[in-house]
Amino acid sequence: FGKWAMVTSLFLLSQMILNLGIKSSMVYYFSSFKENKYNLWNLYKKSLIFLFTSSILGVGVINLFITKIAEAYNKVYIDDFLSIILIAVLPLNIIELHAGIFKGLRQVIKFSLLESVSTPLFSLLFVLIFYSYNQDFDLVFIAYVISIVIVSIISVIMLRQSFRKLNLDHGEYVSFKSILSLSIPMFLTESLNSILRWVDVLILGFYCTDLMIGAYNLTVRLTNTITIPLLSINSIAVSKFRELFVKNKLVELKNVVCQSNKVIFWLGCIPFALLIIGNRMILSFFDEGYSIAYWSLVLLALGQLFNVLTGS
Repeated sequence: FGKWAMVTSLFLLSQMILNLGIKSSMVYYFSSFKENKYNLWNLYKKSLIFLFTSSILGVGVINLFITKIAEAYNKVYIDDFLSIILIAVLPLNIIELHAGIFKGLRQVIKFSLLESVSTPLFSLLFVLIFYSYNQDFDLVFIAYVISIVIVSIISVIMLRQSFRKLNLDHGEYVSFKSILSLSIPMFLTESLNSILRWVDVLILGFYCTDLMIGAYNLTVRLTNTITIPLLSINSIAVSKFRELFVKNKLVELKNVVCQSNKVIFWLGCIPFALLIIGNRMILSFFDEGYSIAYWSLVLLALGQLFNVLTGS
């Protein structure tokens, strides 16, 4: 699990840099599709050309430095596994491009499928299939790459179906310069939040063993379950908050916010209690050595509970 966390963190960081905020810019441009302001078909083709170029050239450059990265971390396996998984940079950028378009077109189901569901689902499926025949750890990364490629193909089919229903080939042409002038500032803003998801693992990689990295990464994922009520209820309640605020019903808004926070907190207490009570048993279920993360799980669980208590 430590090796997986290290390699995927480096991969996702590389993919984010090579995307350069194109996904966010697509949300902006395609959200105005009803106004017929931009030629969105031409915009899509230019974005695709840019991602092909940046992904292929970027992966080539990163491959030149993979050995140096492995030596810096003193982890030889990075040289082997990262070179495999980097194949998926372009397909993942295509998935993110299409997810951004669906978000801009307000096709929420398709956006959600590409953003959160498809890749983890196919990854799990292929890992289970491959691992049942061969326990070679390389196959985990190969399964991950195959799942991303399949999801990217599915995203192309989904996009073609959506484009057939829309007339996007009219309006103002957008230059490469205009696309980048919008996407790069968005990239700089969003990259800070994205880097926070991986920087802990990347820093631990210099100082800790793979077992310690794996144990820590597992505790982070386990404690994230505490925030599920927060994310779920907020996604539903935010429209209600907006409606009450616009109508200037501030007293009712206060009551709804307080009620939502109470529900979120008490629902968050359930996974918190399960993690605290079953701490060592849960960690040992994944690996006996992961019980070293006992106090990490306690501290992170308390932090997430406080996050749920204060809301967002």
